[in-house]
Amino acid sequence: MPGTKHIEPGRDGKPTDFSELIAHAQKCPPPTEIEHGEIIGGFAHHQVIELAPKIIELVKEGKIRKFVVMAGCDGRMPSRDYYTKFAEALPKDCVILVVPFCTHEGSGLSNTESYIADVCKGSTVAKGLAVRGETAQNNREQARKTVNRWIEQL
Repeated sequence: MPGTKHIEPGRDGKPTDFSELIAHAQKCPPPTEIEHGEIIGGFAHHQVIELAPKIIELVKEGKIRKFVVMAGCDGRMPSRDYYTKFAEALPKDCVILVVPFCTHEGSGLSNTESYIADVCKGSTVAKGLAVRGETAQNNREQARKTVNRWIEQL
């Protein structure tokens, strides 16, 4: 990505030097906690497991080099095309994993799934989940049950 600082891999059997990154991180203030509780991962594991033999084959052949998880999508306004630009800038030997998930106040997923399928041509987009923001904020147990049911169906 243009403007992104890259750390060059080690050469001649030497390990990669992360000292610049470590020094920078040590100067940064600690992160501010913005959430409490648990974050559940592994959403679409059934789809990935079914494809595992083919994925392993492609990795061994060097046709897949990286996996990138995108946890979001662009907005309707042309200026909100961050994810599209990021996806287009990735090398062709990267696989993008997308599972739509959002909170909302009445619009649900809207056209998120079809939009992602349109932008990510040839991709399989897992069934998304939209949870009302009010529920996520005020009834965490109900939100947790909804998310768990969704995960079980994936």
